[in-house]
Amino acid sequence: MKLARALLSCICLLAVWAGVASAQVKKGYIDLGVGGSLGWSESDFGTGDAEQRTFSASIDSLYFVTDRIAVGGSTNFSYTDGEGFDGWSYGLGPAFDYHFRPTKKIVPVVGLAGGFSRGEADGSSGADVTSEGWFATVHGGADFFLNDHVALNLLLRARRSRSEQRQQFQGMTFESSRQSDNVNIGVGISIFIDTKKAR
Repeated sequence: MKLARALLSCICLLAVWAGVASAQVKKGYIDLGVGGSLGWSESDFGTGDAEQRTFSASIDSLYFVTDRIAVGGSTNFSYTDGEGFDGWSYGLGPAFDYHFRPTKKIVPVVGLAGGFSRGEADGSSGADVTSEGWFATVHGGADFFLNDHVALNLLLRARRSRSEQRQQFQGMTFESSRQSDNVNIGVGISIFIDTKKAR
């Protein structure tokens, strides 16, 4: 209950601050963003399911090809800790965002991202694990504009990833597949740059 009240208070404060800004989600703008998130995932290793915690950071760069529609790329770094898996991974791929019409300088947004992923980890048996695969995410939330060009982001993401794993243990190599479903809550900051004025 306390966490829910704190989150609601933060959203209200952001709404007040955003009221003095002018949302810049127009054709020709670039959205440069960084963010972090905390999530929970369930992984299927082929021999059973495991629950894990995930901490992620991301860097995004998107260009508005038309008003409210932006396309570009996203890079993410994740640390996973839990049953059967403890390690780092990164992903790189295309991204798409759709921004709805601004409401009191608060801009609802939905988006998609996906691409290639690679990771290294320590398995439950002490094996060294390397993995390669793909990921896909869908997200929704809002941008809270603090001024004409800077916005805070609050997003809820759902992610699915699948990878082929190679485990090395006591001179032997084992191969397996891993599928993970992850849900996380993230916050970030974006800078919106007018490319027309930058020329």
